[in-house]
Amino acid sequence: MENEKFDFKESLSKDSLKGLFSMPKAEDFDPKTFAWKSAVKKAFFGYLGATFFNGFLAVFITLLLVAIFGYGYILSLLFLPILFGIIALAGYIFYFLGIKEMKDVAAGTSWEKPTNNLFIGAILGLVSVIIDFIPLMGWLASILAIVGFVFSLLAYNELRQVKSSSKLASGAKLLFIASIVGIAGAVFSIIIGWVPVVNVVFELLFGLATLVLTFFGWKAISESEFNPA
Repeated sequence: MENEKFDFKESLSKDSLKGLFSMPKAEDFDPKTFAWKSAVKKAFFGYLGATFFNGFLAVFITLLLVAIFGYGYILSLLFLPILFGIIALAGYIFYFLGIKEMKDVAAGTSWEKPTNNLFIGAILGLVSVIIDFIPLMGWLASILAIVGFVFSLLAYNELRQVKSSSKLASGAKLLFIASIVGIAGAVFSIIIGWVPVVNVVFELLFGLATLVLTFFGWKAISESEFNPA
């Protein structure tokens, strides 16, 4: 088991951040750990890109347009969802490929079940993003996204109880919390959705919180070794 737990302060150090944006080298790890770390990095970058462009950044630019132009909120309804949706789709495809590789590496181990749940969640999420581009099919996309979210939540809940890898468990716990924050944000959005500017502000705050938790969650997992019990 990894003795060193995930440390927020250490994770913000220059060396740690430098290592975050570099891919693992095969000669530094055993084959399984190398494959695991490579897969996690791919999933991490993909999910972060999809979340950032289709969530926090879209809301931030919408709020900025409202503050500057006044009518920017109306304009954002016309082109921002499409623009950021396309960029997010590319990120989600990258995330899906990373999750698939994680599932393949974990096959036949105690991590097989949670990574399978992550994979199912990723498939449903990817399909929902694609379907959302089809007019009048948003309702189906929402249903698939919710079901996929449930599978991902189950996976995070299982992985946060892993005993053989403290960093994997810490990262999964942060992702689990990020999911709960996302649910809270959706509930607030429904409650105050009739107030346009206020709604955007709350979406920005919840989106930022989710993004930060997601970043540190996947970062912790990317530092984990492949050592299922």
